Amino acid sequence: RDLGFTKADLDKITELVFTTPSLDLLLSMAPVDATKEVVKEIYTNAF
Repeated sequence: RDLGFTKADLDKITELVFTTPSLDLLLSMAPVDATKEVVKEIYTNAF
């Protein structure tokens, strides 16, 4: 389903994950080390 994001938005979306208040707590509970590279790869694989 198209949610309005394109591959050109990946850097911005990835940055928002790390700058949005309270998401750091959720990232700390991830089963993997939630680095920017890992998060971007997750979004990239969604396309």
